[in-house]
Amino acid sequence: MTLVRDGRIIATVKVEKKPKGLEEPKAQRRLGAWEHLKLDLPDDLFIRPDPEIEALMDAPIIPRT
Repeated sequence: MTLVRDGRIIATVKVEKKPKGLEEPKAQRRLGAWEHLKLDLPDDLFIRPDPEIEALMDAPIIPRT
C-alpha cells in the first residue's frame, strides 16, 4: 500500500502475514487466580453505592462563599 499526499509518495506500507499455525494462542482466564491472597472482599464491593459519591451528588453544584 502506498500513501500519497499531493501526488507525491510519502510512505509505503508492507503487510507481512504470518503463516497459519504460527499465531500465538490467546491465554485463557483462570478462575480463582487470586485465591492464594486470602482476600475477604464482600460480594457487592463493586456494585454497591459509594457513600462519598452519593454525598457529592447531594451537595450544591456551586459552592457557597
